[in-house]
Amino acid sequence: MKLRVEDKRRAIALRQAGHTYSEIRKEIIDLPKGTLAGWMKNIELSDHALKRLSKKMRDGIDRGRFQAILANRAKRLQREIKVAAAARKEFRQFKSEPLFFTGIALYLAEGTKTVACSNLLTQTPHSFKLSVGGSSASLVSREGNGASAFISIILTRMSDASPFGRR
Repeated sequence: MKLRVEDKRRAIALRQAGHTYSEIRKEIIDLPKGTLAGWMKNIELSDHALKRLSKKMRDGIDRGRFQAILANRAKRLQREIKVAAAARKEFRQFKSEPLFFTGIALYLAEGTKTVACSNLLTQTPHSFKLSVGGSSASLVSREGNGASAFISIILTRMSDASPFGRR
């Protein structure tokens, strides 16, 4: 094992200047992180060095956050592409069903479009039921505070039926 006295002095000087372990290890080749940590355990850092390390840490966090945003955006785009393809397939499959366009019209008129699920909301306090071929969608009125009410639809898809009729 070769003596690394000069490497130790250089590493301490770099650390006191505010360099990270990774930056020091790039300058001093083949330096194990454990050895570096042992050399640095009693080293006091100046305010300048602490500020530099803190800024590097914040920059790394910001860079990681930005990369996560890009990754999440790409995942969402892939999900939306799959959903659009499935919707086109379902449209071709259900366009001849009697209540299909009624359901679309209700959703476009009263449906929530800001969440990742399908809901129909309205302030008209009525209850009604749509039923075709054994499959049904029930809309139930629930009274709110005072005169307003909302209607929420829950569509249950059975293995052999769709919300708009038999497949």
